[in-house]
Amino acid sequence: MKMIITSFSAGFHAQENVTPIFEDVGGEFVTWHQLPNVDWSSVDAIYCIGWYVTGMQSLQQHMDLLKKGVPVIVHWAGSDVLCCRDFAKNVDLSSMWEALNQDHVIHTAGRPALAGEVKDFGIRNVTRCHLASRKVYEPMPFQIRAGGVVDPLCTVYMPPGRLEFFNMDTIMKVAEKCSDITFILCSFSSPHTQRSILPNMADWGKLSNNYYDQLIGASNMHLRMVEHDGCSLSIIENCMAGRRVICNQEYPELPTIPKDVDQIVDCIEDYAYIKLPNTRVAEYYRREFGPEKQREIILTILKEKGVYDGYINRVEEARTGGIKEEV
Repeated sequence: MKMIITSFSAGFHAQENVTPIFEDVGGEFVTWHQLPNVDWSSVDAIYCIGWYVTGMQSLQQHMDLLKKGVPVIVHWAGSDVLCCRDFAKNVDLSSMWEALNQDHVIHTAGRPALAGEVKDFGIRNVTRCHLASRKVYEPMPFQIRAGGVVDPLCTVYMPPGRLEFFNMDTIMKVAEKCSDITFILCSFSSPHTQRSILPNMADWGKLSNNYYDQLIGASNMHLRMVEHDGCSLSIIENCMAGRRVICNQEYPELPTIPKDVDQIVDCIEDYAYIKLPNTRVAEYYRREFGPEKQREIILTILKEKGVYDGYINRVEEARTGGIKEEV
């Protein structure tokens, strides 16, 4: 099987998180701008991470993927829903929605709320499937002060240029009220190194995977207050590591906290000095949101379309020279 994995605006996740899961069954990452160079006669399926239609050019490029004569899996990411919603204010996208409802197009989304938004566009069938985390975390012990008290630290994903979307003002008000708790902001795109924002808040800027691992290990909480969400890797990874996660979007096994400063503060204070990681939630997220689960869901889709079984048959024929072994 040859499955092209690509993305218009989430190439990092497509290449680093998704492709390694499927390389042993023919998954191959191709950058968006290299798609015209693909020999489509040898391709069995397309896995498109996100449907980022932001203008007429990207509309045409995405629609071209549906004309290759192979099954196309569209994995809705979250921000792509906002892109399509905004673009549809000025352009009639009815023909696009009609094309996306063709039998050879399969839709997936990570959370029920996001799947519901996709269905609101007129997409009839949406399968639940998350994007795999960068790694599978195990529950990590919390940092303990002398005397056996937890040293509380709350992490916050805060990419530059999107402070309003990620409610930076609300986060700062929360930090000001929780003056005995350290807050560390980080992202995967910030040009900053470490800088102080408040006496108990610092922005560590862009982190490598290694430093990101260390930050999760130093923390015991994660805070995410956003205007819209797909299926956040920061939530998945912190849950796997047993951190208490506070968010305003609905996620399984987590309370949904509104964007109210006092309610967020109360929740943080409830969590701050718990001495043990949340192993129950960690086990659930490793099982339901790990790479193996994503692989299982996508390969099941391909089996239903006859793509994966055809690949297995070809492998077997190549192994035996086309001679069926007697049982």
